[in-house]
Amino acid sequence: MIRVMLVDDHLILRDGLRRLFETEEDIEVVADASTGEEAIRLVRERDVDVVVMDISMPGLGGMRAIRKMREIKPEIKIVVLTMHDDERCRLEALHAGASAYLVKDVGANELLRTVKKLCGLSGEDRGLPSFTRREREVLSLMVKGKKNREIAEELGLKEKTVRNYVSNILQKLGVKDRTQAVIMVLREGLSFEEDKGDHSR
Repeated sequence: MIRVMLVDDHLILRDGLRRLFETEEDIEVVADASTGEEAIRLVRERDVDVVVMDISMPGLGGMRAIRKMREIKPEIKIVVLTMHDDERCRLEALHAGASAYLVKDVGANELLRTVKKLCGLSGEDRGLPSFTRREREVLSLMVKGKKNREIAEELGLKEKTVRNYVSNILQKLGVKDRTQAVIMVLREGLSFEEDKGDHSR
């Protein structure tokens, strides 16, 4: 059973989400909160697997609440459900510790599928492919927001070489651009420790 907590300052939305989740036999809504402070308290007190939350709330605010909840319970999954459909907010939330980022016009089926997938109950997670040490170095700097020229300078490479590494990384991840690559890496929680079995550069 997936134990879900709903966090939003709009009661109507929380009630609607509760009714949606209650239609699922393998999901139980165990708590709800209207502020980040209340959500943090409930994470300490309740056994929660997934938090579905907005990031625009009074008081503490969503981003700080995400960080604090992950500090309290590192294994908790946090699904941001927000009206903000822009990459800056998406990346900020994922950097803060969110597991997924959805816009509020998302379909009910996608929301349910996302929650279940995060808990291993729906579909197979393909995870991330294997990278060489140099690819990991480049990808680590991409996640930090570095451009190709900056990556080249930091690693002592030619910019053209970095472009080739970036192209290989995007192809391995099956994404079209570096933003999608960064989002995937943050969502999967890739560790940038050196691969033991592959030291190719």
